[in-house]
Amino acid sequence: MEMQLAPLIAQAGKELGSGRYQEAIDLCSRVINHQQLRAHEIASNPVRTTEWGNTEVGVDDLVNEGAGVDALVIRAFAWEKLGKSDLALQDALTAVSSNPRPDALWLMGKVFLQEGLLDHMNPEYFRKSVEASGEAIALDSRYVSAYFLRGCARLRLGEYRGAISDFSIVLDSKEDLGSKAHVLRSEAYLRNRQFAKSIGDAGWVIKNGPPPDLMQAYVQLGDGYRLGGKFWLAVDAYDKRQTSAFDRASE
Repeated sequence: MEMQLAPLIAQAGKELGSGRYQEAIDLCSRVINHQQLRAHEIASNPVRTTEWGNTEVGVDDLVNEGAGVDALVIRAFAWEKLGKSDLALQDALTAVSSNPRPDALWLMGKVFLQEGLLDHMNPEYFRKSVEASGEAIALDSRYVSAYFLRGCARLRLGEYRGAISDFSIVLDSKEDLGSKAHVLRSEAYLRNRQFAKSIGDAGWVIKNGPPPDLMQAYVQLGDGYRLGGKFWLAVDAYDKRQTSAFDRASE
């Protein structure tokens, strides 16, 4: 049966990658519905009750199979892209409960982080994000995006040393995540009162980063100088931030 579902899973992955999220959801739903029907058939077959027990078998019992869990994870990513965080979290949790996967755990962490930011910086969501991304890292220690995600959640929890450590792992990996890790590590250094290091990261962004990150980098550069007692340099950085903002508004 699973071999027959493989083309649907492959096509769903392509639709997700192409930004056709609803099409990906529809294909994955076909796979999941198929697995649900199989579960009911198995549960109602007296010959198979010793394999599945005497209770009704639902989709949770079948996601151990590759097609089932793949469909749940792809659909979860598609739901998240469409802004339906509750449905994304539901699918990811169902997949992880039977077959923990780093990508599904990462998605859970991302959703929890977003919910925390939307819910007045709710620390409970940030703690859940740290836990989920940490589990993803435990399964795959080279999962750089999970370190970045955990760093973001730790920063919002005030765990600045942990955030610095995670962002440093991201930067040491050389994986291209733009300048965001530098921007956020600069913020973590600043809040941890490591002003020189904060200034160093902010300076890197100003020299190498894209325009959208420049204003925040100038602010952090100014704050680092100001809190470090170099007020004349702080004023210069704040002035450059205003110039950067004006230049962007004029584009």
